[in-house]
Amino acid sequence: MVIIPAVLTKSIIFPGSIIGGFASIASMLVIVIGVSLALGRGFCSWGCFYGGWDDGASRIVKKPKIKKINPVFRWISFAVLLLVALISAASLNPVYCDWLCPFKTVTEFEKVTSVTVLMKTIVFLTLFAALVIILPVLTGKRIQCTTLCPMGALMALTNKINVFDVRIDKEKCSSCEKCIAACPTLSLNKEEMAAGKPSITCMKCGKCIDACSKQAIHYHIKGTPVDKNFSWARNLFLYPAFLLLVIFLGGPMQSGIILIINLIKTGTLIN
Repeated sequence: MVIIPAVLTKSIIFPGSIIGGFASIASMLVIVIGVSLALGRGFCSWGCFYGGWDDGASRIVKKPKIKKINPVFRWISFAVLLLVALISAASLNPVYCDWLCPFKTVTEFEKVTSVTVLMKTIVFLTLFAALVIILPVLTGKRIQCTTLCPMGALMALTNKINVFDVRIDKEKCSSCEKCIAACPTLSLNKEEMAAGKPSITCMKCGKCIDACSKQAIHYHIKGTPVDKNFSWARNLFLYPAFLLLVIFLGGPMQSGIILIINLIKTGTLIN
């Protein structure tokens, strides 16, 4: 929503400035590029605070009601990414943030002052309820992250250049398909399991690794033997992953602790 309009029209359509001020566009691009090089789509499982809503809802029910989901749905977010980029360039308007982002429900809820704003509000609330709460509870999957989020689709493309991936040792694999059931983003199916690696949409959360009783799935560094489960490969991935988590968690945790202290001292969350 920022890069393409800027290249085509030399216009910045997203609120903010290129440099300077809090959370400048340039600093955001540096963070995205840095995380892409370090983790690829691992950002979605180790750094994205919005994804935490989706992930949290998917953990509420231990045995999901809907167990079979066509993995073709994972490609919808790529279509959303393409449409958002093209429409934003054509209209010079941040389309996703303006009309589609379900997390407007819990962040920047706009006061309803017109029919247009009312329509946007209905869209935000509907998408949040359906994709972030209801469907994750019913499926045990991160539905918003999988089917709608254009950032997730963009980060998935960076898996191609990232040094880390997840691999399956086909000699150890018993084809139990526990990894397929555990994957929250529909990134594994029978064909990909047989091929020895998940789809490009894999967010490296490690749930398939934890689910495998044969220890046939492991973090892998590209260029090293696929059939070797090197512990140092796991450690090299987890270090930047946890570091990213701590960096993104630091501010909200500090604010949360201050709110709790205020609640205990004054009986209110407001200063």
